[in-house]
Amino acid sequence: MKITLSIIKADVGSIGGHIKPSETMIRRVKEFIASEGKGLRIDSFICHTGDDISILSSHTHGVDDSKVHKLCWDAFKAATEVAKKEGLYGAGQDLLKDAFSGNVRGLGPASAEMEFVEREAEPFLLFMADKTEPGAYNLPLYLAFCDPMFAPGLMLSTKIKQGFRFTIMDVNHTEATASSIWTRPRTSTTWRRSCATTTASWSNRSRRVRRARSPPWSPPRGCTTSRGNTPGRTIR
Repeated sequence: MKITLSIIKADVGSIGGHIKPSETMIRRVKEFIASEGKGLRIDSFICHTGDDISILSSHTHGVDDSKVHKLCWDAFKAATEVAKKEGLYGAGQDLLKDAFSGNVRGLGPASAEMEFVEREAEPFLLFMADKTEPGAYNLPLYLAFCDPMFAPGLMLSTKIKQGFRFTIMDVNHTEATASSIWTRPRTSTTWRRSCATTTASWSNRSRRVRRARSPPWSPPRGCTTSRGNTPGRTIR
């Protein structure tokens, strides 16, 4: 069975400028979605990022479903009425039109949706940001797919450790180019050796800093040292 995830957000009022919607507004949206969305959605989650109220819904009606979009549109209008009563800043400012016309595109609210066949275990991540650029997601996405400290599957999964191909998009030119394939070392032994080498290099760098500021020190066992023209020696 195909599942659709729909996230629709809008700024329809906030406290003291562009800070956050009031608790009353959030509660009104939750109540509206719960009562009016019966039989339409599987589940939903309402939260906010800055002054934007976000409505995340799971359902089986596909992308750009008019009923799902209208549910969120009406929920934002209900929150707008609350904002007006409370005298909040920018009540309804993202609702650019008076009437709903099939979906929220062009009406003010922002939306992102995806449809997929649900697997046995299907986790997903929702990134939300306000008053920033898409580059804000670069680091968490990179760590999720490239750093085994965040993604243990890079060491445990025979498929994942083959690596990924990244598509880098320049949003200023809206042209996409594929980057080179990133792959981790093939064996866990090599991976551990690589990590150990990296750790040693940072450790040696730290020692050089300490050496400049502290009395002479003795290198740990296993390190090869040399001074001036004196041949290096290994401490065992």
